[in-house]
Amino acid sequence: MPAYAATPACISVSNVASTAFTLGGAGGSLNSNVATIRIDELLDLTLSPGSGTVSIPTKELAAVPFVLVNTGNGHEAFLLGGRIDGAQAVVEGFAVDRDGDGHFDGATDLAIDPASATPPLAPGASLRLLALVRGGAAAASATLVVTARAATGSGRPGSEFPGQGDTGCDAVVGASSGLATATVALSVAPGTDTGQIALVKSQRIDAPGGGADPVRGATVTYTIESRFGGTGVVRAARVADPIPTGTAYVPGSLRLDGTALTDAADTDTGDFDGSAIHVALGDVPAPVTRTIQFQVTIQ
Repeated sequence: MPAYAATPACISVSNVASTAFTLGGAGGSLNSNVATIRIDELLDLTLSPGSGTVSIPTKELAAVPFVLVNTGNGHEAFLLGGRIDGAQAVVEGFAVDRDGDGHFDGATDLAIDPASATPPLAPGASLRLLALVRGGAAAASATLVVTARAATGSGRPGSEFPGQGDTGCDAVVGASSGLATATVALSVAPGTDTGQIALVKSQRIDAPGGGADPVRGATVTYTIESRFGGTGVVRAARVADPIPTGTAYVPGSLRLDGTALTDAADTDTGDFDGSAIHVALGDVPAPVTRTIQFQVTIQ
């Protein structure tokens, strides 16, 4: 039965029988005693990877996404664990991917210590998780194994934990054994350090009457070259550039590698928020150069 349709854990289900009868020409009725059952918490879950194969850079922290679902009928927290087979890499911890972008941002996402549990999940609720992995020596292939188990307990299906479930009711292990495992294939690639990343900015001035004088009404075209050296993968790269004081942004002038981007924050990778341009480059496999252009007019 789907978790959202299951009877919630720890509620009481009561039943009373009644009878109606005629005795000595007079009608009568009576009720039975109340029979009450308190529903046990069912400890069940699923864990699935967000990607089949992930490349992680050497000696850099990478995030590998997973989705945890509480398929039980009570509010339950889950303990996480992980290991990497076949490469000199380690699982440093986990995080709740609050914005769902598949990348770890310490200012946004909730870090979870390996010895701690996730926040409690309601029945049927899911949680986007990130395994935080740091690559060691480069390797052709490896396997990341992540486990999640109910904090109340796990074991053989049908095992009981009296008074240990949601709000103190009894708990019983479901078909999953209160434990789920998911694996992701990893490749550990050579890394790219910050010394191999550079932003190079240039400008061109086009005056109203021709020439390159920086006069009122002249158009300035800015070009930003985002240069990524090495052979690794730069994760979640973003570029922002405030519009200079004394100038006005030219609507529709934003471009990435020669392709026009809209000014609105929509489905493409760029936008203008009224004071600065923003371009999300995403995961960039080095070596490569990405070129951003936009225009302003001198006021």
